[in-house]
Amino acid sequence: MTILNIWGKRTLEHIPDVLAHLNRGVDPLVVRAIAGNASKGLEIAYALNQEFGIQVAGIEMKPFEFDGVQALSIEITLKAPEGREPAVRDYDLPESGFVDFPAYHLLLDWWLFQKRELQLLDNGTHLATISQDGKVAYDGRNEGVRAALYRCGYLWPSNWKEIATRLSEFDDVILGMDTNVLYNCTLNEHLLPALSLVNPRSYAPTPNWMLLVIPSSVMHELEEAANIRNPVGFLEKNGRMGFRALQEVIELNQSEDVAGISLLVVGQADPALDTRVELQGLRADLRRSQQSHGGDVHWSRKSSSGDMIIRSQFRDFLRQIDFHKGAYFLTADKSNAALARAEGLAPIYIQPPSGAPHEITASRVPIGKLVYEMAVQFRPLTVMQGSAKVELRCDGKGEKIDYWVCRNLEMEEQGFKRLRSDYGGKFSLGKVTETWHRIGEEILAVDR
Repeated sequence: MTILNIWGKRTLEHIPDVLAHLNRGVDPLVVRAIAGNASKGLEIAYALNQEFGIQVAGIEMKPFEFDGVQALSIEITLKAPEGREPAVRDYDLPESGFVDFPAYHLLLDWWLFQKRELQLLDNGTHLATISQDGKVAYDGRNEGVRAALYRCGYLWPSNWKEIATRLSEFDDVILGMDTNVLYNCTLNEHLLPALSLVNPRSYAPTPNWMLLVIPSSVMHELEEAANIRNPVGFLEKNGRMGFRALQEVIELNQSEDVAGISLLVVGQADPALDTRVELQGLRADLRRSQQSHGGDVHWSRKSSSGDMIIRSQFRDFLRQIDFHKGAYFLTADKSNAALARAEGLAPIYIQPPSGAPHEITASRVPIGKLVYEMAVQFRPLTVMQGSAKVELRCDGKGEKIDYWVCRNLEMEEQGFKRLRSDYGGKFSLGKVTETWHRIGEEILAVDR
């Protein structure tokens, strides 16, 4: 029997993925809500019943063990309705060309189910192969592919269990965040799910409240990155990473379904930061000019990152409050962690992934989520099966942040028509998208 785990991820990801499983004919489907996610599992089951007529065939409480860690789980057995929904409100390609997340997730998942495997390419270069069971074959030496798989939760920090265990020592926790933590989507994709698995207390999951502190200099670095564009105004890769990190901040700050999380930006704006940016821009211009005239360039490739300002703003915030529990500084930079420790902060160094997929997600990362992160990393991204192909692009101009928050992807008309004509699932794309937006408006304020 197929089991879909509910553990620390957002509701807006789980609902389309449950529908994708039932589309494939997985019936019945068991939704397993782990530890503190029991209420979320029940809410998802209720929404699916009310909106799509999916029946709850049984609810059972069972122990769950993972890698030596024991937790409670609620297993909810779901059965799909008979027949196929009439496509009276079918889904057309929007005028903008940007397809909604649940629509392209269901379309690509159905295509994968029919074709057994899909290839992902970047301008003709093979990136990865996705098989029908959800496993991803890729060249581990490709840092871009690894980064995308890290952000979508396929890969995890190699020390995730140690981090979760340390954070679980207190019921209230303050976390100062380095810029790289937001670039890697570590909170949403790694730490919050990990806390659903690692719980040293049998009946009182901890922490139950976390304050995420983002120094204003981190926001300055994200703004700087989000403004990196090519001469014709399109976001370069670093610019796309900046927007992806801003998406992470918005999700953490505004999502009503991420319980016990508060977010605060601290620290005063520093005019020196703008001066540093201008100097870096001048430095880059001089380097390009010298290269264009054939001269040798011997500039240092590492510029100042503002790490000291980031740590200082977090340290100043801690001095202003009376907090005697767990306060930590999260960073994926080993040097920054060492310096934070020398300055009296309590750093947590997030080690890079080993390359092996996480045990629970190894066989199932929703294809829509995986393809979205690949499209952010590589623009354009080509999804191919045999000679048939579909080209996908994330928002390349950064003109509408809601395209990022809603994970919309631009799709050319021919590829969209191919996917829609092949689609034979149980659920109307139009109804699924409409429902997804309505639920999204309740838990995350975005414009449609």
